Amino acid sequence: MSGRIVGSVCAAAITAAAALVPAVPAATASATPSRPADRSVSQLLTQLKTLYRKAEEATEAYNGTEEKLRKQRTRTRELAAELVQARTRLADSHDDAGRLARQQYQGHSALSSYGFLLTLLTPHPEDAADEARELERAAGREAALIQRLTRGERRADTVATRARSALDKQLSLAVKRKKQQDKVKKQLRSIEKLLAELSTRQIAQVAQREREETAKAQRKLLASGALGTANGASPGAAPPSPTPGNGAGTGAAKPP
Repeated sequence: MSGRIVGSVCAAAITAAAALVPAVPAATASATPSRPADRSVSQLLTQLKTLYRKAEEATEAYNGTEEKLRKQRTRTRELAAELVQARTRLADSHDDAGRLARQQYQGHSALSSYGFLLTLLTPHPEDAADEARELERAAGREAALIQRLTRGERRADTVATRARSALDKQLSLAVKRKKQQDKVKKQLRSIEKLLAELSTRQIAQVAQREREETAKAQRKLLASGALGTANGASPGAAPPSPTPGNGAGTGAAKPP
């Protein structure tokens, strides 16, 4: 936040405080002086601006962490869903492997070299070619299933690791956000404490000094021509005026 914005926020708070603080008799104020009583108006204004700047910085840091935490929560949910899918596919692969094992055990699979040898010894050896092709296809299915199982287990492990890491990061951001939130509250309490210690007269003086400094800064900004440069015009130059019959003028009009 720039100094002008901080000053504006500071002025608003001081004005509000001036409206809320009741008038205190001069004798009472002298009898019970507050701690910042000996500070000059400039010192009080500087201290208030410093506190507001720190509060703004803490708030911006908190907001940044809040946004990161929101995105991290979304990422954690995505990884959790991805992990469920990976484990579901892995479970399906395990089911397929179990089914294949049962078929082999029950003799319903062609994955039997003993059966193939028996086919070669039969009176019809031409059936051995069909048996060999079936044996080859069955071996291919088994190899593909093993490969799918291996890939599935590796994928599930990878996603699980990423999900744990995402959750750890989410928890870390939550802790960081809490600390930043406490810091914001601390800065705001410091501002409230300082304003509460000021007398009505001090608040009015600080508000007046802040308005004077703001007006001075605005005059300096206008005199520098920075606003005209930001809008694409040269410092001190007036906008071009249209020439009747010839469209917009190409030269800059003389300043009034």
